Amino acid sequence: MGDYYQSSGEFLFACPFCKHHKKKLSVNIEKNVWKCWVCDRSGKKTDYLIKRFGDAQDLKDWGIDKNLELEQINDLLYGVAKPTRRTEIKLPKDYEPLLVGPKTFLKKSAIKYLYKRGVTDKDMFRMKIGVCKKGEYGNRIIIPSFDKNGNVNYFVARSLDSGYLKYKNPKVSKSDVIFNELLLDFDKPVYIVEGIFDSIAVGKNSVPILGSTIKENSRLFQRIVENNTPVYVALDEDAEKKERRIINLFLSYGITVMKVDTSGYEDVAVMPKEEIASRIESAHYIDNSINMLYNII
Repeated sequence: MGDYYQSSGEFLFACPFCKHHKKKLSVNIEKNVWKCWVCDRSGKKTDYLIKRFGDAQDLKDWGIDKNLELEQINDLLYGVAKPTRRTEIKLPKDYEPLLVGPKTFLKKSAIKYLYKRGVTDKDMFRMKIGVCKKGEYGNRIIIPSFDKNGNVNYFVARSLDSGYLKYKNPKVSKSDVIFNELLLDFDKPVYIVEGIFDSIAVGKNSVPILGSTIKENSRLFQRIVENNTPVYVALDEDAEKKERRIINLFLSYGITVMKVDTSGYEDVAVMPKEEIASRIESAHYIDNSINMLYNII
């Protein structure tokens, strides 16, 4: 990161974000934090700076492989292993794919419902959407999720009737799940939405946070930061506080954030596809001056 000077246990560099001519980026290795006192960029992990701005020799000196995930980097830098929690998930034993096999009454009902939600045959095939006729998930649409190795890591079970529990999903920590990680390309912008039908409506490279927020220790956040992936945030209009927290978190790690206007609609899933494309095209960039307003409002 170039020349620096040391003051009271902190290292002062020229900021690679705002390019200010004075050394205003303060790095405290002991506390594992950094902040620029000009543009206000900041973060809680100094290894992010090393991985993003260090050259090959820096990475070698710090024992960092650019292909490693953040939790592995932490182990190398600080010698503290963060335990990973992986719960084995399997699709319900009565799961049947919609577009394979006989078209039963249940499958026809499910397809009709999905058409009303704007889901196409191509979507059903790509996402391997199915149904369960009986059992714990009987009379429900099953939308599976697969990790980067193609293993099931979650599924959404949506009821086809108006009975109790519209959604009945596996009991697994959502922080450990990237929904359909197998279909995501972190070298391209990722579109962050709330629910699975929002994700289907947006299309490729979108990921639902399944109603929860994004935390610093979540697998999704780690993958985005390790790849320096730009994000488009398109949460429902009534989720302003949640959206603000997510945007602030990404900005603190130097991630490029674009905010998609979702006003006027209950959620993204009910927007016409042409409207979604238009709003993504006109999404506005969130910089630190706007971020300061977010913190004040």
